[in-house]
Amino acid sequence: MKIIYTILFLFTAFGLILLLFYFFNSIDNHSGLLQLSGIALGIVMLIVLLFLTLTRYLRVPPKQPVK
Repeated sequence: MKIIYTILFLFTAFGLILLLFYFFNSIDNHSGLLQLSGIALGIVMLIVLLFLTLTRYLRVPPKQPVK
């Protein structure tokens, strides 16, 4: 299961790097399709990352308070 998380995390990091690249590239170059695909990919990767972290935190049983 950890391997899947690692692969998805790497894809997410790659997507965020692409998003930043497209964001900074859009200042010079005005190709709308490339920019939109990069932004959409980055947003999807962010949602995936949020979903993964939420499921990971929810799956861990809450610790009992120490008396």
